Amino acid sequence: MARNMNIAWLPLLVILSISVQDSFEKSDDELLEQRFFEPMYKKGKTTTDPKSLPFRRVTQLYSRNSREHIRILPNRKIDAMGKDGDKYAKIIIESDNFGRVRIRGAATNYYLCIDKRGQIRARVKGRRKDNCIFREHFAENAFTEFTSVNKNNLYIAFNRRGRQRACNKTRSGMKAVQFIERPLRFQWLYKGRKTRKNKRNGQIEQGFSNQSQTICITVKSWREWRKYLKWRKQQKKLRRKRKSKLLAERKKVREMSTVVPPMIPRDSTTNPRISQSMSTRSSSSNTRMSSTKQ
Repeated sequence: MARNMNIAWLPLLVILSISVQDSFEKSDDELLEQRFFEPMYKKGKTTTDPKSLPFRRVTQLYSRNSREHIRILPNRKIDAMGKDGDKYAKIIIESDNFGRVRIRGAATNYYLCIDKRGQIRARVKGRRKDNCIFREHFAENAFTEFTSVNKNNLYIAFNRRGRQRACNKTRSGMKAVQFIERPLRFQWLYKGRKTRKNKRNGQIEQGFSNQSQTICITVKSWREWRKYLKWRKQQKKLRRKRKSKLLAERKKVREMSTVVPPMIPRDSTTNPRISQSMSTRSSSSNTRMSSTKQ
């Protein structure tokens, strides 16, 4: 019986030994990866990456305390009183390195920064400054918090009225510090297409390329979707009218080029040279007739 039990346990022991060897091999690979990537990751957390292009995302930052969106105004004032769809509430978040981002206004092109006094400021040349770079991390309740790279205790904060709050008097977990990214009403995801605004009408027009591709749009409500469908029908009608006008003009130009102008007869009275030649010929013929008669 003992011999039979030992023979039954043999395959299990072989399988266990193979799995242990595999685990040791995997751990060795993981150690090599950690030795290679850890210094790069630690260095990336503290320095900027000037070689690689930044990843940009266009969003709106909704403040939990003021219940409105952050705005970067053209007079370099920053508040959290922007409503949904406001052009100054449109914000671009650029990646700087591992866990480091820059916040920029899409309309004004100003960077959000924190000065020495702990106040929020808007800067034009804020791309290369450390006080305009923030660490982005998620709280336990899924809200995002932005801390300055220079000092960890400086948070971007706004009060209930949407005004700035002293950044040095904040801490993690406060309502004034927490934000959430909110997408725009229409997110245009396209390739080979460009939108432009008509200065006369104020309508948005599309410049199409040779490749016909579809547009993906995320809309909040059915009303907005119906408005978009109406706008698309109007744009199609305008394009058809423009094409028909162009074709009619081209036809007219072709007809004018094919018509041959009538031949204008030469009149002796209009051309002085012809009248002179005719008078000389008549005088010469009269002299000849008179000589023959004599």
